[in-house]
Amino acid sequence: MRVDERSDEEKQRDATAARMRLEGWLGYTDKAARSEALSVVLDDMAPGDVEGLLSALRCVSDGLRGRRMVWRGRG
Repeated sequence: MRVDERSDEEKQRDATAARMRLEGWLGYTDKAARSEALSVVLDDMAPGDVEGLLSALRCVSDGLRGRRMVWRGRG
């Protein structure tokens, strides 16, 4: 395992940039799906809206793969 030699400021900046990218990708689905994904992934909650979670994760997958973003929201 490599030692992370970045300063605390660099770590914070990188974490903030990653969170902003995530929020941008989740902007391509509806608010309920976005909230579901954040509660499941970040807060370790059990999924309640599986359809919404999958929609949000597809957006994240598109973003990570550099694909053109498309709206995946409901209604």
